Amino acid sequence: MPHKYDFTRYKTTLQIIILLSIIIFLRAPRVFLEGRIWAEEGNVFFKTAYESGVVSLFTLYAGYLNLFANVCAYVASLLPLKCVGYVFVYASLFVELGVVAYVLLQNNQYLNQWSRFLLVCMLIMSPNSTSELFCNSINMQSWFGVWGLILLFENGHLHSRRIQTISYIVYFMGCLTGVYCLFSVPFVVLRAIFCKIKHKSLPVYWKVLSVIGIVAGCIQAASFLLSRKNMSSARGFEGFDALESLIYAFRFQFILPLLGKNVAAQIGNIGILIFVFSFLAIVILITWLCNKRCVRYVVCVMGVLFFVQILIIAASLNHMAGGRYAFMPAFIVYMLFSILLTELMEKRNFVISVALITYSIFLGTISLKEYINSKGFNYPNVLSWEKQVEAYEKNGEYDFQAWPDNWQTFTLKKKK
Repeated sequence: MPHKYDFTRYKTTLQIIILLSIIIFLRAPRVFLEGRIWAEEGNVFFKTAYESGVVSLFTLYAGYLNLFANVCAYVASLLPLKCVGYVFVYASLFVELGVVAYVLLQNNQYLNQWSRFLLVCMLIMSPNSTSELFCNSINMQSWFGVWGLILLFENGHLHSRRIQTISYIVYFMGCLTGVYCLFSVPFVVLRAIFCKIKHKSLPVYWKVLSVIGIVAGCIQAASFLLSRKNMSSARGFEGFDALESLIYAFRFQFILPLLGKNVAAQIGNIGILIFVFSFLAIVILITWLCNKRCVRYVVCVMGVLFFVQILIIAASLNHMAGGRYAFMPAFIVYMLFSILLTELMEKRNFVISVALITYSIFLGTISLKEYINSKGFNYPNVLSWEKQVEAYEKNGEYDFQAWPDNWQTFTLKKKK
């Protein structure tokens, strides 16, 4: 029987989204008032869409298909030039707030309302919420990755068909937007298999999601093979130090979101290893205290996902694993924290629950301070998109400048 939400939850969710929307707006008002194009949104995605039309929906960049950025760019190309910056910003904001609503409304047995709210705050105000991730289409793949992870642990087969259909569309979009959502595909298939074994039947919901994930994975694999010849090999593996890269990845994707930027920058390599193993020991202890097979399963899956991403990023970026690359692994840590907190609160384990709540307040203080003091969300040296368009229409040609500063300029061919 489809799951029905309590309408009071919709009301509460709407209130939280409005509050978070205000917080996001105050972080960089100029972005929302003037519109903005970020990095490759300009010289790659919009330029291609503006000059090539509908074919641009299949643009490959950096070895994969970024469908969301392609769609945003194509829609923007159909509108007056002055609207382009707003399309990218508000479409991306819609995805971010959609993920927030999904976290708050999902049918998830592992998270209570308090821990869901905590998780949402961590999402919006994380020290890893850098300017690279702030309302731009090219990095929405990280937010779709969050959606895929949440989807994996909820009872989606209990939803109405309308909600299930929305999940299918978003999951398909997510799997074809970068790589992060693809990490959930093997586990979606495994969940479908377990459902078949346990219940002697396979819910249509998990069957469809499995097919979507496999098809999207094949498309992304083909995209990689097609674009491999054109990919730059500048980073390569020359002088690559596996251990140093792994420690670097743990510093910026694990310690930073848990202890803040100042501690992450000062702690030494030995300290990083000690912290990682200590945290792992604490998680194992708390999981053992939970004494629930389902919770242990979730912790194991999330642990595998975390370490796989750490290893892949450490190997592929070669000492460059910071900024936006830290967002998804950090969210896995935050969600793991929220799940364990939920279980301990239900078991009324007072001492550990208070300790975790105290830590969450500590983390919130760090995040709020770094959120307020964060730099890079405004670039006064870059003209507003509207003024650049005015110069273009007046002179007939113009070197458009995207954010951040010193990003590659681009020109547009006049439409006939």
